Amino acid sequence: SDSLDGGDEKIIKSWRNEQYGPGATVIEQTSLSTFGIAADGTLWVLENWYKYDQSDPRGSQENKSNLITLSQEGETLTTYDLNEATGNSNINVSSLMFDPDGNIYIYGYEGLYVLNADGTYAFSIDENNIQGATVTNTGEVIYSTYGQQTTFKRIDFAQKKGVAAGTYAGNKYFNTLTAGTGDYSFYFDYNGDIYGFKLDTMTDELVVSTLNSDIEMQQAASICALSDGRFILAKYPVNYTGNEKMPVVLLTPDPDASLGNKAIITLGTLYRDQAIASQVMRFNKASTTARIMITDYSQYNTNEDYTAGMTRLDTDILAGRAPDILSLTNGIQASKYSAKGVFEDLYPYLDADPTIGREDLFPNILTAGETDGKLYHIMTGFAVSTLIGKQSVFGDVDHITAAELAAIANKYPDAAIMEDVTSDTWIQISVLLGLDRYVNWTAGTCSFDSPEFIAALEFAKRFPKEIDYNSRGEDYWMHRDENLKKAYAENKILLADASFYDGMRGIRTSESTFGEPVAYMGYPSPEGLSGHILSASSDFAISATSKHKEEAWSFISKFLDVDFVSGGWMQALSANKNKFERDAALEMTPLAERDLSEGLNVMINTGTMGTGTTIYSAADYDKFLETSVKQMGVDIELFRKYELTAEEVAKVRKIISGATMTISQNQQINNIITEETGAFLAGAKTAEETVKIIQSRVALYVSESK
Repeated sequence: SDSLDGGDEKIIKSWRNEQYGPGATVIEQTSLSTFGIAADGTLWVLENWYKYDQSDPRGSQENKSNLITLSQEGETLTTYDLNEATGNSNINVSSLMFDPDGNIYIYGYEGLYVLNADGTYAFSIDENNIQGATVTNTGEVIYSTYGQQTTFKRIDFAQKKGVAAGTYAGNKYFNTLTAGTGDYSFYFDYNGDIYGFKLDTMTDELVVSTLNSDIEMQQAASICALSDGRFILAKYPVNYTGNEKMPVVLLTPDPDASLGNKAIITLGTLYRDQAIASQVMRFNKASTTARIMITDYSQYNTNEDYTAGMTRLDTDILAGRAPDILSLTNGIQASKYSAKGVFEDLYPYLDADPTIGREDLFPNILTAGETDGKLYHIMTGFAVSTLIGKQSVFGDVDHITAAELAAIANKYPDAAIMEDVTSDTWIQISVLLGLDRYVNWTAGTCSFDSPEFIAALEFAKRFPKEIDYNSRGEDYWMHRDENLKKAYAENKILLADASFYDGMRGIRTSESTFGEPVAYMGYPSPEGLSGHILSASSDFAISATSKHKEEAWSFISKFLDVDFVSGGWMQALSANKNKFERDAALEMTPLAERDLSEGLNVMINTGTMGTGTTIYSAADYDKFLETSVKQMGVDIELFRKYELTAEEVAKVRKIISGATMTISQNQQINNIITEETGAFLAGAKTAEETVKIIQSRVALYVSESK
């Protein structure tokens, strides 16, 4: 228990489980799933017990769910067997609540169970995809289900069923709900903000922006609306793992709040990114001259049109209403806008920055943001993707053309090029990686009738049209890792993808995938162009019409700092090459020379299977390696020393610094290509006929967009 005055919490009852060692086969666990407080102050707790036998290859498991009532002192008052009462041996629920009459509702993704106020079973609603439920401002109980659209239903206690209340056309989801006040039927959390919902119109409105309230959070665990307009939030900490305490926040409306003379800087994004939100929070707290407000254009998406937000952003940019800062991820095509002159050249700001300069950044990152020698956008965080294959098949190469890959594939007619890649997927990959070569936005022209794109279409026919996952039996999935390893060894699969997104240790995974030396040749690309792919996790531009360009650069430059910490769940490589070199020095340091007192998460991943743990000493790693060798049959020599070698670091450095191709997305062009390549893949049209139509349609779109 706790109080709103910030006092210490009191433990009423705890659930503690035995800690099992690595050799345990039968594991029993008891956990608290959810709880609620009744009007009389008693605590109702859903307790789950399960027993799991790891020695059984089919994973034999027993489950039991009890509904327990506790006094405020923690004394058990009653225990109620839900499995017996409901006739369901496997209850999977996550929330519990009461209606004004004291009836109890326990619900989760797979259904909803209703109990009378005395705890006896009343009825259940067998409906999948339940998102959330709540009591409304009028005392009704409603729940939402998600399919192609979100549907709300009222619970009719007399008829023992849900009755349709309406359908929501927006794209938000409804997991954390609470009773509404005033005109709002209920409140809900979305991306850490509080929205009010009106059932009569099926519309939502933003009530509280936690970011604008200087509260850093990704999602609310629970919300409580007080009658005086305040809110109580239990919020998940950023990067929540399940072990941290969950902060409780009391939000009080402040109608007299003022920004003073601070300039308002707008930041436009297609989806709210926690790393960006965290940095906005830091910036707003530190700056005395400016405040950043995020506009998430995904709010305009609907279930009928998931591109509505992109359309709105495109309209705003081309109409001169662009946000001061643009986050160019999630499908925003930087080259299209760079060619139109709507972005500011960032080189003057970078060159004048006292803390960071061109010499501190990877040159290929700067090149990726250039158009005609001007830096119109900059990737501050990125990943690199590439393709690898056996040197015994491809040679010790660092590049391959489409023609060279086709020639090698001809030598292995029974082999798959890659695991589970379809012809449609390969075409989409070819478009994503070549869009900026096929389209010249400055000139308003395109070249989809080029020999390069024709070759990409022809090569796509080597991949299956579709993959029937349902035809694969249980035995396939149980032995997938071993079968994949065997397929690589026997040249039944020629290529695998490899990526570097949170450091350089992925080199060990790549080196062990095929069980022999590998070549990092990248995706097929023309001569002179690297096939290693840059993918932005954070990419920024400043509007040429912004009145706050200096302040905007001040915000962006923080992402380039060698000590920048993302604050989000997604890790990325830094554009600052000094960060890479500092990390490399640490990765080459033996474990015996490192401070492991706070633990180090280690993983062995062979490309087909992986395992991990936390170690606190070099001896811990030796034990972990010994266990992994027995379980997975890994090459112990490759993983014997945890620290990377200088040769391994040099390989990663070469791949990262050599990546030049970027992923570029344009939904309209993607749609055209998908529509027109169907007939080609079905054998109804030739590649030449297909590209002629694609060229005509895309040329019209590009010229109209100029």
